[in-house]
Amino acid sequence: MPGKIVIRDGLKAPGWQVPPGNVLQRYLEACEEQGVTAVRSVAALLRRRARAMQPLPYHRVIGQARTQLLATLRAHLDPLATGEVSAADAEVALTMLNPRMPWRDALSSGAPDTAREYTAHEAEQARRKARDPVGHAKAPHATLPPMPGHAFDAAAAAACASASEEEVRQAVLEVLAVPGAGLLTRPSDAPALLAALFRHLDVADEGGIPANLTLSAALALAPPGARDSLPELMRALAGAEGSNASRSEALSCVEAQLLRPSHELVDESSFVGCLHQIVGALGVESEQLALAVARHMSAMPRAGHVYDFSRFYLGSRGVLPLLQAISCDDSFEELRLCGCGVSDDTCGVLREMLQSHPSLTSMDVRGNPISDAGGLELAALLDANPRITEVRLAGTHLLRRYSRTHQGDLGPSPCEDARLVADMLMRNQVAYEKDSTLLADALRAEHKELRPAFAALMDARTGRAPLSLLRSEVAAFA
Repeated sequence: MPGKIVIRDGLKAPGWQVPPGNVLQRYLEACEEQGVTAVRSVAALLRRRARAMQPLPYHRVIGQARTQLLATLRAHLDPLATGEVSAADAEVALTMLNPRMPWRDALSSGAPDTAREYTAHEAEQARRKARDPVGHAKAPHATLPPMPGHAFDAAAAAACASASEEEVRQAVLEVLAVPGAGLLTRPSDAPALLAALFRHLDVADEGGIPANLTLSAALALAPPGARDSLPELMRALAGAEGSNASRSEALSCVEAQLLRPSHELVDESSFVGCLHQIVGALGVESEQLALAVARHMSAMPRAGHVYDFSRFYLGSRGVLPLLQAISCDDSFEELRLCGCGVSDDTCGVLREMLQSHPSLTSMDVRGNPISDAGGLELAALLDANPRITEVRLAGTHLLRRYSRTHQGDLGPSPCEDARLVADMLMRNQVAYEKDSTLLADALRAEHKELRPAFAALMDARTGRAPLSLLRSEVAAFA
């Protein structure tokens, strides 16, 4: 009899193990170890999360040779397919490919005609400055003209001629890690800008992005008065200047795309069409749109990631490899397991996996067969991890008098009406409010002394520091 298929075809897509130890790899390996069939939709969600968390876009260079790496680099620097690369972006990329070789030397070696054009351009600018220094100073800063694509390709090949394959791959990764290059070369082409944004957001190469990412993109591209929430965006669209037809089409796009369930995928044509209608109805100028797209690409992922598995029925065994996988992710703040088949035994695993989690604040276990034994485990989790201030229990046996199970002793249940869980939640909420007050008071009183502490904790690349470390640091002053 053939063995049970645990990992179906396609789940181990290229790059599934990069970076090592990511949440997708942990999930698939845990499924194999425990003999549990991996769920495709869960794997897709974890793949998106793994790629959003990685420091460099490793998945974009998996299995690529030198020629393919340079083609990927060129496509990144020319996202609108103009056939040109800005001189500033070319300088950065060529310097990254070979820090020991000046980028102009690489250009002269690979594309001497373009190098001579740049030299002549700079000589002309110097002559203008000599003839009229005041007028030259008042004039806008003259930049080098864009570099033709074929010239960049030749210069890049010359720059990395003496580099190893791994050095080229690392240099390309460093350039790919900085999004938004080349977006201002043709800002009037709104569909091309939005298509470039879609490709940036589709980190899992699925041909679609979750509807909640489409909503966040629409809000980011809207004018300041309409970007805080969906109701504000809809009010701005309803009151926008222009024809009734454009307003109604934009509102229809909002209803069709932005109000979909957050887990549903939006394809590229729907994404581009919807956002094009919205920014057009709101009167967003092309230059403003290009800047907004670049800013949204460069923005760090918002804190407070939510793992939402509520639409998947996993069963008590199927939840176990999932919990084992996400336990290595210390940056999510909410876990939704509504209707997933979480049992009392699973609650024990929840307690073991999450009792020391540094950022989890909310859990949703509604609609699961959790009774008194599970309630005690949840209460123990809340006692061990006071950061958790919300647990949703509707639809569990804890709140159903007619189906309560006991621990084998007569008398009232130790988790009567989930009272023990509610008491622990109340304690954590009071402690959190007190902690927040102390934190604010300490920041006001000790802000000068805390500056060097923040600098020591700060990530030099992102300019940010983990909130959990900041809390512990401020607690010492408080």
